Amino acid sequence: DLADLHDQLPPLPQLDDASELVVKAAERTGASIDTIEYGEIKPFAARDTKTVFEDLPESATNLGGSQPAAEPAAEADPDDAADPASEPTAGSTGESAAGADQLQFPITISVIAPDQAAVFRFLDELRAGPRLLQITTVNSSTEEGQPEIELKIEALVFTSLVN
Repeated sequence: DLADLHDQLPPLPQLDDASELVVKAAERTGASIDTIEYGEIKPFAARDTKTVFEDLPESATNLGGSQPAAEPAAEADPDDAADPASEPTAGSTGESAAGADQLQFPITISVIAPDQAAVFRFLDELRAGPRLLQITTVNSSTEEGQPEIELKIEALVFTSLVN
């Protein structure tokens, strides 16, 4: 039966929460959802200043491709190399035990907003509440003579295997 098939599917952490956030934002702003697409679930990746800078379009940085200076690497201490406690264990990436349960996955949301004010309200609604979703890009388009605005929003959803 259908319930048995559903039980065979692997759990996808917080997909329902992310979908609910999008649906509520659309309801509150009068936007209509075209699609919600989820990408591959991956381990959480911390984003440093350089990573964030590289993700920004050149027009957003207005720096003509200049990148922040990389932090100098600390010199290796020969005593550290012999210390097994400083080495990651097999299967470890050097993350803390809590970090191993942290996940992220990309989400692409396509909506049609009735006007520019609804666009801003929709984006604000996605940002509201606990930090579940981080918007990374927003693209909009309109058709001549039509007040509706089509939005394509790319974001990252952060979740954990631990409830």
